[in-house]
Amino acid sequence: MKVVGVIPAGRTRFMKILFPYLLQQDGIDEFEIWENTNNQEDIEFMHKFANEHNDKFSVQPLPCGGVEGSGSIRHFMRFCCDPDILYVRIDDDVCWMAHDCLSKLVQFRMDNPEHFLVYANIVNNNICSYLHQAMGVMSRNSASLTYESSCGDAMVNPEVACEAHDCFRRHFESGELHKYHFNQWIDWQNTRICINLISWFGKDMYQDGRDFVNKNEELEMSVRLPEVKQMTKAICGTALAVHYSYGTQLHGIPDSYLDWYKSVALSV
Repeated sequence: MKVVGVIPAGRTRFMKILFPYLLQQDGIDEFEIWENTNNQEDIEFMHKFANEHNDKFSVQPLPCGGVEGSGSIRHFMRFCCDPDILYVRIDDDVCWMAHDCLSKLVQFRMDNPEHFLVYANIVNNNICSYLHQAMGVMSRNSASLTYESSCGDAMVNPEVACEAHDCFRRHFESGELHKYHFNQWIDWQNTRICINLISWFGKDMYQDGRDFVNKNEELEMSVRLPEVKQMTKAICGTALAVHYSYGTQLHGIPDSYLDWYKSVALSV
């Protein structure tokens, strides 16, 4: 089965960190960079990168409608329905990935076709952060998180994001990232789990490319479609990655955090 990685893009400051990681990942046949921006600098950057790596990367224009920020991502996603393709969606602000993250995610996805979505184990994700606190690898200084998808602290509070990044950095620098690993987590409650790094089979989507009911593609992919399809979602605990920030957190995260991830990416 062909495996296609898709990246809604983009913001140059984040793409400069993410793209070196994608170059080192196994298990993906090709990457599509989705041009979901009107910023000319960002457009030029993604096209330049894709031209330099045209054996594996391409830029795909918005298939219909105009750019609406995250609201127009659904117009890309609803056409990811080829029954012979496994899709992997990566947010452009994924700022660190284990060298085997995508290969482990793809293998777990192949081995567990009963789930509608399979997630990576994502630092600074609303549900993964809850799990990381429960496992003891993320502290509770800023908040004690719950499994409720509407938990404002996990998705809104910048102090929670900073704490997630601080804990990751400590484990990274001490060589203890294995403490984040677990086998799998199955969501039996059809909870909204943010789709920072996910995979799905094209055959499980509507085959006619119909528009999503929800303008918010996350609600469609993580809640409505699993309910309609009567399928579960799962997290692959050995596919480790870091998501930088939700838009509601970004204002409160000091630039020094992104600077550190930049420095780490230089050694990839």
